[in-house]
Amino acid sequence: MDQPAASTLSAFLEAYCRRFPVNASFLGVHDYDDRLPDFGENGIAETIDEMKTLRAGLRGNSIDEQLARSFVTIQIEEYSGDHCHRANPALYTGEAIWGILTSPQRLNAVPRLLSQARQNVRAAPIEWTKRAIRECRAAITLLERIPESADAMKAFQEFDGYLNREVLQHPHSEYGCGSEFFDLLMKEGHRMRESAEEFLRFAEEEFRRHRNAQAPADQPTVYDLSRHQSCWDECRQLVVSRELLTWPDFPLIFTRPPDLVRDAAQDLYYLAYRAPAAFHPPLPHRCEVNPCGPITLKLNHVVHHAGTGHHVQNYYAYRSVSLIGKIAAVDCASRIAMFCGGTMAEGWACYATDLMEEFGFLNAAELRHQEHTRLRMAARAIVDIKLHSRQMTFAETVEFYRAQIGMNEAAATKEAVRNSMFPGTAMMYLLGTSTIHRLRREIGSRMTLRHFHDRLLSYGSIPVTMIADLMKENDQPPMTASETGH
Repeated sequence: MDQPAASTLSAFLEAYCRRFPVNASFLGVHDYDDRLPDFGENGIAETIDEMKTLRAGLRGNSIDEQLARSFVTIQIEEYSGDHCHRANPALYTGEAIWGILTSPQRLNAVPRLLSQARQNVRAAPIEWTKRAIRECRAAITLLERIPESADAMKAFQEFDGYLNREVLQHPHSEYGCGSEFFDLLMKEGHRMRESAEEFLRFAEEEFRRHRNAQAPADQPTVYDLSRHQSCWDECRQLVVSRELLTWPDFPLIFTRPPDLVRDAAQDLYYLAYRAPAAFHPPLPHRCEVNPCGPITLKLNHVVHHAGTGHHVQNYYAYRSVSLIGKIAAVDCASRIAMFCGGTMAEGWACYATDLMEEFGFLNAAELRHQEHTRLRMAARAIVDIKLHSRQMTFAETVEFYRAQIGMNEAAATKEAVRNSMFPGTAMMYLLGTSTIHRLRREIGSRMTLRHFHDRLLSYGSIPVTMIADLMKENDQPPMTASETGH
């Protein structure tokens, strides 16, 4: 990379960490551990101005400059619009809670952030407000166990009261972001050439293809960390013996969630597997699992998240030559660090589960679960597009999940809330997975399967459509394990 580009990207990273300090902590940058985002009127204006300045300086055509330019373009529109900080009270509760959990130094910053929330959010979709109320009460439960948290606790109590007294009484029904912003996310974030409507037709075809899949039966819950570990070992052994990819030395252990959060975790964006810090990750990484059924243990906890899926992909991402590829898919307070990382991160994790099916790792019950997962993945893409283009209401979304996917009312509502808050996110899974499968059909015969996967993973968490173009255009031999830093 030439010196001007490196300097520009360094300035981008510094500004990113300063403007998104909780994200910075998740990345492993701790220079701003006493800060929370500034959503005050001046803070918003300054952020937009700085993003515009950064965009003007990002004039190169490298992968990182393109993606950084796209990121600030999306942020300018998001900060200027009404879908995020002006309408979503859970944005503030999420940042405050995870700000504290990543660094107790932020306790003193919580009252200011929640005061800004009261100034900005005068009306909100009712289900977003309910989520924020649940998070307020979870935060109070947490803070009761943290010394010197009286001011932060009072701020959450006051915000809880405000939400119940004011915002909950003045709901608005617009859950979708609108086609204009959604199309921007498709173009700049996912780097799609096809339109949302074209992808919708593909998702509807996939939905019809899998629509006879049966919802999985309830499973008896088990809690035995040794079963997680033995399943992980079996998964690794299969991958290595069949030479599916170069398995990294990236140690992970399965544990229970800490006592501090155990009682509140169900009301938070609490992930069993949360990506390690991109910079200087503490190892072994902790995957904090709760009791679950055996199918969830194997397919979700181990394969999709802590094994072949996210954990392996994160290892490769953190060794990518791309700055954006390193940081984009790190889990933060309520979503990943950069929107553009989603199709590779989620696409690979779903593809990795398909790969385990292909090579005989799944039993009959797990295969049926996989078929239903494909139906659900197509349904989420349909909802994402139709809800945000305002072809489908929130109530219709909940009913669609309930009637067509077999979710109960609570699960369908929870899924719809997340889909509505973060446009373009639910379709990441189908877009990413289908693109990887198509790329393998197109060029996979030119190299061994291990080389194909190692090369694919080596680009890091950048849009999978970009990776496909790069792999098809690149005439160099496949990347070896030594080239990726193993």
